Amino acid sequence: EATPLLGTFGVVNFTWSPDGQWLAFSSQGDLKKIPVVGGAATTLTTGASGNPGIAWLDDGSIVFLPVGGGLGLKRVSAEGGTATTLVADSLPVVFPFPLPKARGVLYTRCASSCALRQDIWVVDLRSGAVHEVVAGAANGMYLPTGHIVYVRPDGNLFAAPFDLGSLKMTASPVPVLDSVAVLDGQFPMVAVSASGTL
Repeated sequence: EATPLLGTFGVVNFTWSPDGQWLAFSSQGDLKKIPVVGGAATTLTTGASGNPGIAWLDDGSIVFLPVGGGLGLKRVSAEGGTATTLVADSLPVVFPFPLPKARGVLYTRCASSCALRQDIWVVDLRSGAVHEVVAGAANGMYLPTGHIVYVRPDGNLFAAPFDLGSLKMTASPVPVLDSVAVLDGQFPMVAVSASGTL
């Protein structure tokens, strides 16, 4: 049975905490969290974009898109405080997705517009280095099987084994599903749970 959470009306950008007890969301430029059992929302930091993408890492930090076109990624403690720049970029990014044990964050990097081109990148949280993982795809997500899945602009979803040491795919991707809706030709309408349910 669905239960409305007061204080979240109109929110379109949110994610679950790793333990499933909280939701983090952006609202009117603020990054907030609220317990799923209900209660007051807590503001964690300001300057959060409404573009698609918040990632709650299992080290107790949250990665989000900053206001101003979603250029790069910022990171803040799930307890709140001052946000720091995780990835500085001159191009828009969307869909950050956490890797296990705070190893890194997958994200989609766009051309000047996400409608023109999207590529999946990863930031190494040990070194801060970034590199491309998949060209011409969006919404990279890590599965508990050790694979990543992603969607091409034509709505085809692919999977490939992914090494958490090198942060690279270790074999060629294989098609898994077709006809995934891609909103406005930019945003694949798909999500994966921590248990691997798509």
